[in-house]
Amino acid sequence: MKHQFAAAAIAVALVASPVHAASGLDCLDRGYTAAEQAQIDRFHADFSFEKFSNDATSDQVLDPLIQGISNRAAACSQQNRWSDPAFEQAMYYKIYSSLARAMERRAPIAQAVVVKIKAGTTGADRLKLKQIFLPTLASAGTGAPAPGISAEHQTFIEQFLTRNGIPTDQVTSEFFGAWVAAELGAEVAFEKFAKE
Repeated sequence: MKHQFAAAAIAVALVASPVHAASGLDCLDRGYTAAEQAQIDRFHADFSFEKFSNDATSDQVLDPLIQGISNRAAACSQQNRWSDPAFEQAMYYKIYSSLARAMERRAPIAQAVVVKIKAGTTGADRLKLKQIFLPTLASAGTGAPAPGISAEHQTFIEQFLTRNGIPTDQVTSEFFGAWVAAELGAEVAFEKFAKE
């Protein structure tokens, strides 16, 4: 994704830990201080898809979330002896999954359409979408521009939307792309985390 939150997300200093299979990702679901939880709650309450989609304001949208989870992630890392790469993927997982939930709740489109999108992105279609969006996800946080989507992949996306009764207007298409990237970003981060 084009939003450069990775550098801020991994800026928390960590003590080096022995490398082993990472576990304990659910540690990020609990244990927040009142101040940290307030930051996370503010992210969800103030979330604006329009601002998130704008390069000039996207970091402002994500800052409360990153600030809210960074210290807890560092504590979880030390508690579970995560490697630095595991910590990074845990941060990505929490950011992407929180972002997807925020987009669902504060979508710029009808909730009925959101439900159709969620229901449609399963099975073989999900695997194809993952293939399409992986290059974009790989560029997140690198400073490199996100690669474009090929004409073939664009056609698949349009056919997917039509087949599932989802409008193909610009707002819906932009929401779909951003939501799928966040949803699959969490999935990819979870898979990478488990391998660390």
